[in-house]
Amino acid sequence: MLPTSPEEKRTAKSTKVRKFQHAILDIKTPLAGQLDSKGARRLVSVAAHAGGLKVLKISSHDFGANAFTLFALLSQSHISLHTWPEYDYVACDVFSCGGELELVVRRLLDSLTPESVTTRILPRGIPAKSMSNTIFVDGTGPGIRTVYDVRLVHSCESKFQRIQVMEHQHFGKMLVINDDVQFSQMDHALYDESLLSPLKSQGKCDRILIIGGGDGLCCTYLVNHKIGSKIDVFELDPEVRQVCLKYFGKLSVGIQDRKVHVRFGDATNSISQVPNETYDAVIVDTTAPDTRWGSGTYTKAFLGQCRRVLRPDGMLTMNGTSLWYDYELDARDISKNIQAVFRKAKMSTAWIPSFGSPWAFFVARKNQPQ
Repeated sequence: MLPTSPEEKRTAKSTKVRKFQHAILDIKTPLAGQLDSKGARRLVSVAAHAGGLKVLKISSHDFGANAFTLFALLSQSHISLHTWPEYDYVACDVFSCGGELELVVRRLLDSLTPESVTTRILPRGIPAKSMSNTIFVDGTGPGIRTVYDVRLVHSCESKFQRIQVMEHQHFGKMLVINDDVQFSQMDHALYDESLLSPLKSQGKCDRILIIGGGDGLCCTYLVNHKIGSKIDVFELDPEVRQVCLKYFGKLSVGIQDRKVHVRFGDATNSISQVPNETYDAVIVDTTAPDTRWGSGTYTKAFLGQCRRVLRPDGMLTMNGTSLWYDYELDARDISKNIQAVFRKAKMSTAWIPSFGSPWAFFVARKNQPQ
């Protein structure tokens, strides 16, 4: 039945489905240093017309040396252009609720003749009623991005990093630090077992040091499996512990156990103050080696400190990185660093679904044969 009353007609018009799209272009081109704002106005006008978009007004601001910011107001939304001539870089943003976005993008790129370009076209619009209200993009590896459709539960900026809790339809709640997934409720046990199960065969394992581990999951595992009588945790950021205790409950509660002592600060400083041969096991559970705070724990110098504080039969177990991607410090490099300090390094792998790739884990003993 067609709407007949004025109210019904207004409702029908407001619920008409539109095609909302958003294009984000990162462009490397020598024209970044040759194009001025006047020429860019013509370029944007022609591109908009090619896609059937109507330009209402164009404004720009010049910074000198052909660096400028330009904004074109469209009847269907906007186009923005920003240039950094010193980097041969042009950033372009096109949002449209009509017309042919692909034609606009094609005309822009034809005019800018890029040496290289990254193009992302995102669907936009009023979200359907569901749990999800955020698109989270994890930098899985060089050239690879994993997109998660999530509900943002919590977000804060600590002194050191951005900490977020997100909820995913399949993975449940996830801890995300600086846009890297740390663990999820669904598959954390795969990670925990891979990192910590070697301690079950350690024999005497009374004193344990955890580097990182502020989320509490390592502590909870050790407490539940009755491993260790005294556990020290060297965690950088107190906010991580607070967030995890609030949002992950029983997964993190082990960090409050009476045999656990937490020391906050840079682990490289904390471990340097530990006497020789103090621990039966050292667990390295920091952020990935491609992060600012995680990278320092994978160096030969830090691994040497770990070996120093281990007792003669002590064990090191540590997380690694993805096996799929060529990071600046990849699993092979980590293995070589461990072997340089501990002679041997045993590597195991486990597929961690929320990480989107197989992950490496390492075990080494202080005193082992050549």
